Amino acid sequence: MRKNAIQDIIIDLHSETASLSDPKTKDIFNGLLNLIDSLYSENESLREENQQLKDEVNGLKGEQGKPRIKANTQPSDHSSEQERKGDDDSNNEEKKKRQRKPKLANIKIDREQICPIEKSSLPKDAQSKGYSDIVIQDIKIITDNVRYRREMYYSPSTHKTYLAQLPDDVAGKGEYGVGIRSLIPLLKSECHLPERSILGFLQNFGIKISSATISNLWTKGYSDFHQEKAAIFEAGLSSTCYQQIDDTGARVKGQNHYTQILCNPFYSAYFTTPRKDRLTVLDVFMNSAPRQFLYNTEATS
Repeated sequence: MRKNAIQDIIIDLHSETASLSDPKTKDIFNGLLNLIDSLYSENESLREENQQLKDEVNGLKGEQGKPRIKANTQPSDHSSEQERKGDDDSNNEEKKKRQRKPKLANIKIDREQICPIEKSSLPKDAQSKGYSDIVIQDIKIITDNVRYRREMYYSPSTHKTYLAQLPDDVAGKGEYGVGIRSLIPLLKSECHLPERSILGFLQNFGIKISSATISNLWTKGYSDFHQEKAAIFEAGLSSTCYQQIDDTGARVKGQNHYTQILCNPFYSAYFTTPRKDRLTVLDVFMNSAPRQFLYNTEATS
C-alpha cells in the first residue's frame, strides 16, 4: 500500500476517534494510531536504507542498482514574443553552423545511364547545356555460379587421363567460391548472425548449402590467416626483449578454458587453452611448436 494511502487512513481514524465519548478510550485509540504512524515511518526509512545497501552491493559486484527514473520535463512557457524570437534566432545560428560535407565525391560510380529528353517536347530554340547529374546508391546480391568445363584427354599408350587445371582462384578451394567464403565470416563476426540465419540468407538466393558446410567454412579453411598470425607472433616476440602475459576465463563448448594474452607495445596475440599451467605457458611462447630442451652454459650455471 502506498504511503499516502496509509496516511489518509490514519487521518480518517483520528477524525473518527474524535467522536468517541469516553476520554480514556479516545486516548487509547489516539496512542495506537500514533504508534502505527511512527512504526510505519520507521519501516519506510529502513526500506530506503536497505535499498541503498543493496544498490551499493550490486555496484561492488559490477551490477546495476535500481534505476533512477527522472521526472517528466515540462515544456517551457515563453513569457513574451521577444523570448520566442530569441530562441528562433539561436536555432537559426545552430543550423548555420552545421555544415554537411559533400558525399558525392566519395561515392564509387559503377555505371552511368543517360536519360534522354523527348526532343519533340522542346521549343525550336532550345540549346543543349550538358547534363544534370544525380547519384542513386544501391546494392545487388546476385549469384555467380560457374560451370567449369575442363578439357579431358585419354592416352591409350600411357593408359592415363589428362584433365585441364582449374583457375588458381578456385583450384583446391572446394565447391564454393571466394564470394561465399568471404561473406560467411562477415555475416558471422560483423553482423553477429547465427549459422541458421546465414543458412536461410544463402538459401534465399538459391545457394545449395548445408549448416554443417557453413560451420566448416567458418571454422576451417583459413590456413592463410593462421600463417599470418604465426608470422605476426614471431615478429612480435623478436621486437622486444620482454613480453607481457596474462589470462582470462573463457568457455569453449560448455567447458572452462583460459584465453592467454601475450603482448608488448607492438602487438597482442591471443591463445585459448584448456589449462594455464607452466607447460601451457611454454606452449604459448612456442606457438604450439614441439617442445625442445636447451642445454647451454646458462642452464648449468
